[in-house]
Amino acid sequence: AVKITVEKQMQKKRQNGMPETSQPHTSIQAMFVHRYLMDFCRSWIRHKPDALSDFLVYRPKMDALNTTSPQHAGMNKLLVGIPGPKRTSWEGGLFPVLLEWTDVDLPPKCSFPRDFHHANVRQSGLVSLSTLQEDWHPEITIHEILFDLQQLLAHPNHNEPAQTEARESY
Repeated sequence: AVKITVEKQMQKKRQNGMPETSQPHTSIQAMFVHRYLMDFCRSWIRHKPDALSDFLVYRPKMDALNTTSPQHAGMNKLLVGIPGPKRTSWEGGLFPVLLEWTDVDLPPKCSFPRDFHHANVRQSGLVSLSTLQEDWHPEITIHEILFDLQQLLAHPNHNEPAQTEARESY
């Protein structure tokens, strides 16, 4: 839907004899990402899915965004509080994860705080999750990513650990 909107705007510019864009490809992708995340935030505010009722999404303020650089113009990050799954050792916790997009067709870079103790989270905080790598498909929604991240807390993949120390402690 985002790409269609931008394509319509570019078509109007062509009809009016204006150049399509003087911005680099990264700037156009930044517009797609910004619109994608704004649409997600609007829908989250209107109706949060019941399965994600305990999740918290922190949308950055527009005036706090870096608009001096074309590739960083607009919103490209979400900070989310992921609740620990019920009946697990993670229950009762709210774990911050930062999701960052460069392109709406690519998976977001997801990271917990540095040195987060989990078998599938690197020391840098970067999440190692098949949904965000080899199983990625652009039709995977943000809701699905958040649910997968929550499930990863309770069900780590011990076959492909990102941290040896965390794997051994499990």
